[in-house]
Amino acid sequence: MASQLKVPAHDVHNASDATSAALMFEPSAGGTLDPVTFEVISHKLAQLTGEQATTLQRTSGSVVVNEGQDFCVTIADARGNVFGLGDFAIVHATALQHAFRWTIENRAEDGGIQEGDMFLLSDPWIGIAHQADVGLLAPVFVEGRLFAWVGNTMHMLDTGGPVAGGLNTAAKDVFSEPAPMPPIRLVRGGVLQREVEEMMTRRSRLPHLLSLDLRAMIAANLVGVKRIQEIAAAYSATTLHLAINRIQDNAEMEFRDRLRELPDGRWSDVQLCEVSGDGDRGMYGIRGTMTKRGDQLEFDVSETDDQRGFFNSTWPTAEGGLVAAVLPLLCPDLTWAPSGVQRAITFKYRPGTIIAATFPAAVSAGPIAGGLLVTSLGTALVSKMLSCASDALKENLFAVTSACIPANFFRGVAPDGRPIMTLNVDTIPGGTGARSWRDGDEYAGISFAPSSRIPNIEHQEHASPFLYLYRRELPDSGGAGRFRGGVSGECAFIPYGLDQPMEMMLGVHGAAMPSSTGLNGGLPAKAVSYRIYRDVDVLGEYAKGQMPAHASEFGVDIEWAHPKISSVPFGLKDVFVSAGSGGGGYGDPLERDPSRVANDVKEGYVSVERARDIYGVAILGDTVDHDRTESLRADIRHARIGHRPDSSPHAPPPAGHRMLSEHVGVTDAGSAVCTKCGTDLSRGTQDFKAGATMHTVDMLDAGLVWVHPSHFIDEELALRQYSCPGCGTLLETELAIAREPIKSDRELFTA
Repeated sequence: MASQLKVPAHDVHNASDATSAALMFEPSAGGTLDPVTFEVISHKLAQLTGEQATTLQRTSGSVVVNEGQDFCVTIADARGNVFGLGDFAIVHATALQHAFRWTIENRAEDGGIQEGDMFLLSDPWIGIAHQADVGLLAPVFVEGRLFAWVGNTMHMLDTGGPVAGGLNTAAKDVFSEPAPMPPIRLVRGGVLQREVEEMMTRRSRLPHLLSLDLRAMIAANLVGVKRIQEIAAAYSATTLHLAINRIQDNAEMEFRDRLRELPDGRWSDVQLCEVSGDGDRGMYGIRGTMTKRGDQLEFDVSETDDQRGFFNSTWPTAEGGLVAAVLPLLCPDLTWAPSGVQRAITFKYRPGTIIAATFPAAVSAGPIAGGLLVTSLGTALVSKMLSCASDALKENLFAVTSACIPANFFRGVAPDGRPIMTLNVDTIPGGTGARSWRDGDEYAGISFAPSSRIPNIEHQEHASPFLYLYRRELPDSGGAGRFRGGVSGECAFIPYGLDQPMEMMLGVHGAAMPSSTGLNGGLPAKAVSYRIYRDVDVLGEYAKGQMPAHASEFGVDIEWAHPKISSVPFGLKDVFVSAGSGGGGYGDPLERDPSRVANDVKEGYVSVERARDIYGVAILGDTVDHDRTESLRADIRHARIGHRPDSSPHAPPPAGHRMLSEHVGVTDAGSAVCTKCGTDLSRGTQDFKAGATMHTVDMLDAGLVWVHPSHFIDEELALRQYSCPGCGTLLETELAIAREPIKSDRELFTA
């Protein structure tokens, strides 16, 4: 009888007790660590992740890695607890923690982990985001004992499977995707195992690139192993061991102290994603509740919809997505040691959901579902909590940042017969979410990969058979608010240097609706889009000395590409245009300083029409028409609440109220009140939505989608806005499935 692969329960708090004690390093009794030595060692370890990353980038031949920085580097202790990571794709760090522990538990028997070994894996149920994000784990031995681990993951352009690139939107299960690979020795005792390399390259359509990428991963790990052994030799193994433990203990202590500064309460949110694969027109929700009590944080995502189609992830990736939200929002000034921080976090999830899919579900979209969407969920939850915090901590919040990964793979054949496979990443970075005190950054990155960047366009054209027509910031793509979300980018290109058409696979969410949600009245960013313009003679125009600089110059109709489809023809005269996602806005757009809106129009971030319709600002030339602006804003408030706001002074909110959001307070009696005008929003309940005036917004009319949602989905969506009935201030904006009831999403506990 075939044995079942052992996949551990995903409890990140338990160490791997199954490992033989003889394998692990034991520190000398009576060892000490003085503060100065600790600071020196901790900084050396922090610098090490940067050195690992640089080695990986400079050795890899992939533009996705050395330009797009789609990789992760980590350092873990002997039991697989990750305490060091770079600021790259941090969503992978916690997933790798699962991989380290699985390897210890399942590869240590009979001397199975030896000095000089490295374990290659691509199994999402063990600890990889998806099969294309291959991982390599290396044990670090000091004084003949297992002392630590280093590891990295990187996105490989093709690891095999029925569809080039690995993302198969038609997949119903994992057997229609690249085969997951549990940890196997790529390097044994310092020697590359050629048979394992050949197994990998034989599957790939790009074997030479994959072979180089494997060597880049090996090189990065060798640097990590060498540096840790050097530090141990310089300061003693026991001293380094104590420093590693203290890093994790400090991270826990600092994080618990931070939690104690925050109010106790419960917050909920839903991130929507459309279409689970080819032919589907459904809408699905990733649903979460975060509870904070004292120095403990709990995430409960068990109400997330059931797994379906190819749009799923495994739990290690989803857990990484939540941690990727916690670190930058709650720990920007604290120690980034996930293993220490996670001692104060509990997770509740339900196996068989979109973000905790069970084998053999299709999971090649893991970084999209469990990675970015869960990071967006975590960002919304933590930022709602920070809305109730002190002014200093409130500054750390973000509206959701660039919540989409417009993944588009292109495949074809070069004139010399070589297969071509490339991933376009130009619009994966987007605008960052607005904060409580400043606008988001324009076309800057994605939230779970702080150091992600946009590849150099010349390198893109060198590595891919494309000729770019333009790549630029996209006006009106950032979420409106008192502080505006950063705008996204848009690019257009054609096939170039080929003699036969290409084929593309498209996989994205947030095309049927906005996905980068706003906060405390801020609007979401504009939806993403894939547009195809057929039979445009760009090269003919180029020969005449002309180059189309805008889609309006193509002179043909738009073909709206389906957000998830496994095969779309890309002809030699076709133009592909991809638009990414901006960041969500913060606060009521009518509270934005008109001079800032005028500057946005001048800089090209906001159109004159959006300035008028959303911000209520009349632009006359380069200046603001203040009288007209005052009238416009009064009209918008009237439309929100059905009457002109009362201009007479209102009673101030009761003294001693606690803040629930930007303009909602909670009284000692547990009622909600508008802190701007003093209007009561509820009696005996914190559900301010019950007393707010709710109206829905047509997303197409508001410029938040490119085409009506019914083009892609059957569900009716509702963009609900809740305004104070007294002053007309916009308190909250939420995107929901229209048939689902309105729910309270914020609650502060009583002391």
